[in-house]
Amino acid sequence: IRSRELKPVTIIGHSYGGIVALLAAMEYTEVCALVLIGVPAFPQQMPPFMRILQWPLVGPLLMSILPARFIARKGLERAFHRQERIGEQHITRYAAGYRGYPAARGLAQTVRQMIPPDYARIISRYKQLTLPVLLIWGEQDRIVSISQGERLHDDLPASSLVIIPDCGHNPHEEQHVATYVAIRDFLADNMVSKIF
Repeated sequence: IRSRELKPVTIIGHSYGGIVALLAAMEYTEVCALVLIGVPAFPQQMPPFMRILQWPLVGPLLMSILPARFIARKGLERAFHRQERIGEQHITRYAAGYRGYPAARGLAQTVRQMIPPDYARIISRYKQLTLPVLLIWGEQDRIVSISQGERLHDDLPASSLVIIPDCGHNPHEEQHVATYVAIRDFLADNMVSKIF
């Protein structure tokens, strides 16, 4: 953002990417608005797949042995509310990130570092974020509970929460039209879209 002198900037982040977006907004004044989709902003139990990856050597080795398409399908089955919405293109795209030991090792290292040692301090700073924030949650999200979204909405002074029915952890894929409309309206209401 700074190397390209972009400002003001709206960042859209999903799941763990939403945590990255939150941290960026806390540190950089160039960020003027956020859209956060199913963000684990508070401590919670990791999904079983990620807990396995935390095991040194064994986790990455096990993941590298399993077929990438199998891992992708199982992950998508947990992320989507309705299994029939999972298409071949979803499986192919997600599987690309799970192929081979280097990918497994990289993902395992990421999982082991997901919870920062200063998590409590980070959480305490949410209330200081005064920029507009749109929170989008799938009503049937089994990966990051909707209670996380409600708690984050309470902590962020200028936030709005949109709950998308009949939807799991990936609203942008499972209910893409409703997600698009929510984002479009948020950008229009905050005049962000007129800047570009």
